[in-house]
Amino acid sequence: MSSNNDQYKLFKLKVEPEISSKIQQLLDLSENNLKTDLVSDAAEWFIKERLNGGLPARYFASPTDAPTTVFWIRKDTAKHIQELAETDNQKGNRVIYTALARFIEKQ
Repeated sequence: MSSNNDQYKLFKLKVEPEISSKIQQLLDLSENNLKTDLVSDAAEWFIKERLNGGLPARYFASPTDAPTTVFWIRKDTAKHIQELAETDNQKGNRVIYTALARFIEKQ
């Protein structure tokens, strides 16, 4: 039996309530109510769009006064996040935050 640490990586980042609320709304509308899957899927979508040239290398900074939110992300997605972060000279948390903001923007 595998633990969460075998399959997922923990990320902590500041996310304003508006984005957290939108994530919850998407989860409420989804058949799959796992935040881990939604956040991982949003990150994978963003990474694909960035690598295909569909989105510019323009990143958002999370507000310093926003509450800290914990996300479990699939380990394979976490690896892709780190690779894009290195390619675009960004921090992994900024990739996740921007992925969430852009993913919600397109909904």
